[in-house]
Amino acid sequence: MKKKHLSDYLNENAWSQAELARRAGVSSGVIARALAGEPITRASANAIVAVLDEVEQARSTAIRPPHIKLASISGLSITKLQRKPRRGGRRHLLHSTPEREGEAVES
Repeated sequence: MKKKHLSDYLNENAWSQAELARRAGVSSGVIARALAGEPITRASANAIVAVLDEVEQARSTAIRPPHIKLASISGLSITKLQRKPRRGGRRHLLHSTPEREGEAVES
């Protein structure tokens, strides 16, 4: 499938940004950021692609129409996964102290 910009899909379906946001279950700000080429989360991008693909599959008269995928939308930028660093290292469930060694711990 030839790459298209997200705005091309909006024009083909005669949708506003708000309509695509409603159908995809994301905010209109997410759609605005995607159109501007700013990064959006992978979950939001997948929701947008799912809606576009569903409409394309329903509209197509071909026996096996090609599916729309993330890679087939030009200008769509996905945020990199960011994880917070661990704080304080590992936490132990049982703290051993000299006076408590050998004692049974009730849960």
